[in-house]
Amino acid sequence: RHEPLEPFRERQNGGELDASRERLAAWARTASKAIGAPWPDMPDGIADRDADVWESLIAIAEAAGGDWPKAARSAALVLVRDAHERPASLGIRLLGDVRRILDRLGVDRVRSIELLHELIGLEDGPWGDLGGKGAIDSRFLGRTFDGYGIPAAHAIRFGPSIGVAKGWHRVDFADPWDRYLPEQPSPTVLTDKKSTKKEKK
Repeated sequence: RHEPLEPFRERQNGGELDASRERLAAWARTASKAIGAPWPDMPDGIADRDADVWESLIAIAEAAGGDWPKAARSAALVLVRDAHERPASLGIRLLGDVRRILDRLGVDRVRSIELLHELIGLEDGPWGDLGGKGAIDSRFLGRTFDGYGIPAAHAIRFGPSIGVAKGWHRVDFADPWDRYLPEQPSPTVLTDKKSTKKEKK
């Protein structure tokens, strides 16, 4: 960590990288057929999305041989454990709170204004005064959701008492929930069958 490093300059050091690249390319050409045949066993405790991330790296370590397979598995265990122990990012916290709200309400769609009200009202949430800058707004939701591939609030029919308003369907959050949040059993969801039929027409 405290070892002095020589600055890298493409003009002066580029040849060294070219040689390393050629050696790696030559190794890859000979090892490509062996990598992932069969795919390596994953360490206990690494599964699902974590396994998808580490499987290829451990397969390369297996092909390299020597101490690399053991080192790769040890690194995977440490990094996966640290990632799970680290507090969730603000975006993932938002995804979790949205799911918690929709589960509690038991609905398959929610107005943006209602979702904001529910988020700000969470006693254990940061949304009422985020970073000392006041409550979140619809722009914050839009920016954060966009980073997870969630569409912007769109016109949805909420039944005769409300009519059409901007919001989200529960299914809009399904993919990021699957990717970023632990699996949970699907709750019973109340659907507005009448308005759903109208939307399909």
